[in-house]
Amino acid sequence: MRIAAGILMIIGGVVMGGIAVAASGALYIPNTWNHYYTPFYLDPLFVLLAGITISGVVLAGGILALKRKLWGFCLASSIVGWAILPLIFICVSKGEWERD
Repeated sequence: MRIAAGILMIIGGVVMGGIAVAASGALYIPNTWNHYYTPFYLDPLFVLLAGITISGVVLAGGILALKRKLWGFCLASSIVGWAILPLIFICVSKGEWERD
């Protein structure tokens, strides 16, 4: 179960990173034409950094799940990434982490 959770979290982290880059690019185009005040959460740099940070946490959680290390971090990273299926797999397979 932890292997499936790790693989799903790695795929999710890579996809989230790609979405963050695409969203940042999509927000950059209107900002060049619009000279009005833009809220900080629509700033392309903020979107890019937030997306890359969250996807990096999920990616690290997937790698640690495959290595069977830091169960709490893997659980937290699946919660942060809204990864429901890996969250269930990590909770069910807690005993695999406790064997070592």
